Amino acid sequence: MIRVLKTDIFRAVRTKMFYVFPIFMVLFQVAEFLLQAVKIETETGETRPILNEFIFSAPDLFSRLGDGMIMLFLGLFLAAFCNDESKNGFCKNVAGRVADRAYMPVSKMIVGTLALFAYIVEAIVIRTGFVAMQFAFAGKKLVWTALPDADKKGFITFLVLCIIGHIAFAAFLVLSHELLHSRAFGMVFAFLFSTAMLDQLLFMLQEILKSQLGILKDVELGKYLMVTMMSEGWKSPLYSSGRLFLIAMIIGIPSAVAAIAVARKKDVS
Repeated sequence: MIRVLKTDIFRAVRTKMFYVFPIFMVLFQVAEFLLQAVKIETETGETRPILNEFIFSAPDLFSRLGDGMIMLFLGLFLAAFCNDESKNGFCKNVAGRVADRAYMPVSKMIVGTLALFAYIVEAIVIRTGFVAMQFAFAGKKLVWTALPDADKKGFITFLVLCIIGHIAFAAFLVLSHELLHSRAFGMVFAFLFSTAMLDQLLFMLQEILKSQLGILKDVELGKYLMVTMMSEGWKSPLYSSGRLFLIAMIIGIPSAVAAIAVARKKDVS
């Protein structure tokens, strides 16, 4: 297991897609910085920035964990990483034994989890850096909004569940790789799932069933969709910590078990 994991970590840091997220985050923050630096003319003829102050909070630091951005780039990375295992004879060298083949999907999930935490740290550091730049160079007043004590437990629980949801998402992508070995499918699925487009398709299907068959009229579908709950936040009426945890388990555990079972039986070419 350790041998497989070391090899996968070495492959991960050499996968170009791993570095796309921090580059995108920097460009995103530059665009936001320039937008907020735009000045407007007041009634007295003076010019001032659109925003004179910048509100900063813990939910703001971790916002990329709930809005799908980290999930999107994690999925794109895993799709590229998993499908590069046949390069340089890696698959034949590592998967020569059945035991090693069983470890391969587990190793990919661990790499996905490590990438997830790396992306979280990168998002916080880049966000904090650009906020500091706004204070230092744009002359904006920084306003730190602390979470009320009553919200801290709920917020931390929400963050932990978002991380679990991302790991479950990674497990499903590893399973799809073991079954299909398709980079295109992995990337398309990652885009559709993380951007909640699949959720929107389900909402459309629900509306069709309501209008045509008169069923599912009283069902709030958003309460049972992981990405929708995560994007709505921990204060949304759609969010439930118990439901979010259960849905993540339903996605993650069967995906992990099935990925290991498929990897044990597959032929290595």
